Amino acid sequence: MRKAALGVVVVLVAVVAVWWWRGRGGPARPATPAPGPAAVGTVAVASGGSHAATDGRLEGRLRDRAGADVPGATVRVFPSGDADDAGPPWVLGASGGSFVIAAVPAGRYTVIAAAPGFLPAVDAAVVVTAGVTTRVELTLAPGGTALTGVVSDATGGPIVGAAVVARPHRLLSAEDPVAVALTDGDGRYQLSLAPGPYLVEASHAEYMSATAQTELADAPRTLDLALVPGGVIEGVVRDRGSGAPVAGARVDVRSEPTGRFAGARQRAGTRSGSDGRFRVAGLSPGALRVEAQVDADGRRTATPTLVPLGIAEQATGIELWVASAPYLAGRVVDEAGRGVAGADVMATGPGGVELVKADAAGQFRVFGLEPGRYQLTGAAAGFLPGPPVEVPYADANLDGVVVKLVTAPRVVGRVDPAGPAMVRIDVDQPLVGFSPAAFQMSAGTPTDGDGRFELTTLAPGHHTLSAKASDGRRGSVEVEVPTAGEVTVVIPLAAEGSIAGVVRDQHGTPLVGVGVLVRAAGPVQHTVVVNGEDVSADRAVTGADGRFLMRGLTAGTYALSVVDERGGPLRRAGAKADAARTPTKVTLAANEQKQGVELTVEFDDGVIRGVVVGPDGAATADAWVTVALEPEALAAGQVGDEGGPGTSRSTTTMVMVVDDGPGGLAMSAPVLTDDQGRFEVRGLRRGRYDVVAEAARGTLRGRVERVETGASVKIALTGLGAIAGTVTAGGRPVTDFTVDVDGRTSHRQTFHDAGGRFEFARIEPGRYRVTVTGPAGSGAGQVEVSAGTSPASVTIALAADAKVHGRLVDGAGAPVIGVPVIAVPASPDGSMSIQLDGPPEPSGGDGGFALTLAAGRYQLVTFGAGSPGPIGEVFTVAGGQDLDLGAITVPAAPAPPAPPAPRRAP
Repeated sequence: MRKAALGVVVVLVAVVAVWWWRGRGGPARPATPAPGPAAVGTVAVASGGSHAATDGRLEGRLRDRAGADVPGATVRVFPSGDADDAGPPWVLGASGGSFVIAAVPAGRYTVIAAAPGFLPAVDAAVVVTAGVTTRVELTLAPGGTALTGVVSDATGGPIVGAAVVARPHRLLSAEDPVAVALTDGDGRYQLSLAPGPYLVEASHAEYMSATAQTELADAPRTLDLALVPGGVIEGVVRDRGSGAPVAGARVDVRSEPTGRFAGARQRAGTRSGSDGRFRVAGLSPGALRVEAQVDADGRRTATPTLVPLGIAEQATGIELWVASAPYLAGRVVDEAGRGVAGADVMATGPGGVELVKADAAGQFRVFGLEPGRYQLTGAAAGFLPGPPVEVPYADANLDGVVVKLVTAPRVVGRVDPAGPAMVRIDVDQPLVGFSPAAFQMSAGTPTDGDGRFELTTLAPGHHTLSAKASDGRRGSVEVEVPTAGEVTVVIPLAAEGSIAGVVRDQHGTPLVGVGVLVRAAGPVQHTVVVNGEDVSADRAVTGADGRFLMRGLTAGTYALSVVDERGGPLRRAGAKADAARTPTKVTLAANEQKQGVELTVEFDDGVIRGVVVGPDGAATADAWVTVALEPEALAAGQVGDEGGPGTSRSTTTMVMVVDDGPGGLAMSAPVLTDDQGRFEVRGLRRGRYDVVAEAARGTLRGRVERVETGASVKIALTGLGAIAGTVTAGGRPVTDFTVDVDGRTSHRQTFHDAGGRFEFARIEPGRYRVTVTGPAGSGAGQVEVSAGTSPASVTIALAADAKVHGRLVDGAGAPVIGVPVIAVPASPDGSMSIQLDGPPEPSGGDGGFALTLAAGRYQLVTFGAGSPGPIGEVFTVAGGQDLDLGAITVPAAPAPPAPPAPRRAP
């Protein structure tokens, strides 16, 4: 299962509605093994010692275009397919232009090769057959922009033989690696890459991996990475019933959350061997949560085991006991009842969002769900989702659920002239469902190298497709998507107008490698933000002289903002505080080539410095410090923010918080304090951060919030506390319930206790809101946590939830079908905020909707194809009440300004 997190921020004249979709998260990717040091000439790497009957041999040759061997190359070989199921990669040097891996399990693999001065080469379709030697040849073309740096030990000294991997970083997450290098005797590496944004990860078996974002244009860049010595956890997985070792169990290791939206800072994992034993290396210091699950039958640990770990410490003898867990199972089928192989299934309910993949017959199982009502939807390439399936799920196996998909019409096309481009749909048109694929469509789909693309997530009907090539040319077409079959489109690209200029810092120095975001100004704005980075605006990267050029612009007014190389919005230099993030307006005539635009911004060194002191006030050495972007930065400060709410008639921002693999969240790699308690966190995107320090194996923690890059802070460590409580309903203990704790950190856990008791350990001192939900109703309370051994106590009495229902109709009284509706807690000033686990349920065939709510005052909000907004009157509901709101009119969305007429597809 994978973790998904999506959100929508809607800014209207009178209402701010926030939708955060926060997934529960599944097992991590397998841990990466130690890459060996670069060798000279042919390198042979054995897999497991003897040549197993299921293994094959892989030989490779790397040549340039003239047929000569490529010197100094590095090769990475990894299984193709779902990253959650992929095994560990091989990373090896091929200085003589050849490589050999003596024993490779049969299967499909991706091979990438990279060398200084050459663009990387990739073969994603290498098939290894048992008992056979497979040969692969890759041709590397000269070129690329140099990315160089040093990988060092955070405690001092270079790291030899660390693997440095670059992945294109677009949209929802990083893509497969495209280049790899091994550090030399001085810890140095060099990659040659095509221009674009990348996520760069450095790893070594004895260290925690570290990641950083960068964007390349035509100027070389330097990116240094420091790794923290890692700890090791060893143990065995056993069956709780028999005590026997369990082979093949997935072991998941996570660090505790350190912020409200930060999630777990580190995820690592492995599988137990034939004797049930496991070893996970390269782990961070602090308190780590370890759990296990057997994918074959769903056995899992009831609760995580907490393992305190020091820097480079080894914890052994850990026992993980797995027992049978109930599951929800079924099949994904098409309209003819045939199983859909490899379909994604999303189960949304009280525990959040679980994502699983169906097998070759379309069968799926979801384990470990909390009791409650769940909504299941499916997704697969070439299909549209059918209606959501709602099922009641108790603490027992539920089988036979059928999730239907409908064969999708296809839009097959290309851009002209051919070449790499991004294709987007008009976000005013309805997307199919609230799936990650639908959100990604609104941000853009890349073409292949020949400019070809295929879209299968568009609903039938009228759509506008736009494309932007890597050189800035763009175009758009209108297309009528049929209910079935295929339509072919060609998007002609034209240079049209352009805006050129230079970006300088407050001292007049040109800034290299920063981004200029360009968005058409107007009363209707739509934005897609991924982990705090606007991916929906047009973007130009400054070159070596700080200059930028954005082509393909039609006549109109544009808003220009500047972000640093990692997507952090920069303030306008010399502007007042309330106008520092207001974009610069540029008006362009038809086919005008505007020159000389000057953008001056405040630019610091992207570093947060400080000192950590203990409870006694003395400097604390070897404390672990991380920084995390403030939650508000995940949505705020994007281009199009033209003075705050109310200045635009409608602004819709889709916010995606993705934690699926390296670099998923906007957090730093940990750094360690020196013997004077001092630290520096480098390479940060500019902005405000929460800075957290931990020491003494995670028993001491301290934080400073809202720290700007360039600042120095002092962090005082304190002990941790706990929260304990009892849940009742009607004066009796509640046995099954889920508790959410929200304050400086967020925690969620489901409890099954005959006395209605719950407890959360290792809570930072401060004030927390405790919310309890379950079949008996809901309730909430406040609690103040202090450091010490006595937990803060709270008693929560649950009240029955209310049932609220009604019908959505248009101005003519006809039902409004398929529009998601939520109830937002109302406030006197009209501002509204809500956090939901999963997408809202759409209105039914008669426009009807039904909501389950705690007692309180609410405002209904719909998310339609046009501008989202509030509907109906504010209403108050009491616990246990059944309230019928009747027919509620959904007003028509205001029409956006007419865009330049696109060409119509043939």
